[in-house]
Amino acid sequence: MKKILNLFRNKGFVCYTTDRYNLDNVHFEPYQDEGEEFDKNKIFETDNKSGKFIKINNMNTSTSLFKFFLDGSRYTYKIAEMETADGKFMPIIAGQLATGVCSREEGKIKKYDLKRKNALMVYHQINSEDFIDLKEEIKKIKVNKIEFILEKYQFKNNTETRPENLAIAKIQKLMMGMEIDLLTEMVIVCR
Repeated sequence: MKKILNLFRNKGFVCYTTDRYNLDNVHFEPYQDEGEEFDKNKIFETDNKSGKFIKINNMNTSTSLFKFFLDGSRYTYKIAEMETADGKFMPIIAGQLATGVCSREEGKIKKYDLKRKNALMVYHQINSEDFIDLKEEIKKIKVNKIEFILEKYQFKNNTETRPENLAIAKIQKLMMGMEIDLLTEMVIVCR
């Protein structure tokens, strides 16, 4: 991240490093109701508090109804605060995204495909020319052979939504797009 932040600084942006932390483990606003607390003693979704297993009858099929399994994953991190031209301090958010498909063949699970990306989200008011230049420079940087992409997130002063959450939503949308792209590739290959 130091190399990336230096690119911002070389373009004249003032960036303040912050404690880098995983936002997925810190901010729960979109997923948790205000004042909601979880009782860890109540781990069951049903009244099966005894913890006994419930037997389910087999469906008498020799093969599974499902051959492919798709899943996406993303981790988000706050890496710095950037001072903007309009006097705000806006977060720069990094995301690690992955989308994978496993297939079941003869009772064994195998990797079918895996796509990964690293993403950086910056405040939408960044100068267009600087954004294009940064996007090209950042695209050249790779971590574990995975390139970075640079995108903007929208933030308006009249909203109560934290800018971090808007950046996370954009990263989530990128991950879902990766899932759709992977499914599209699978459909084309299977034709």
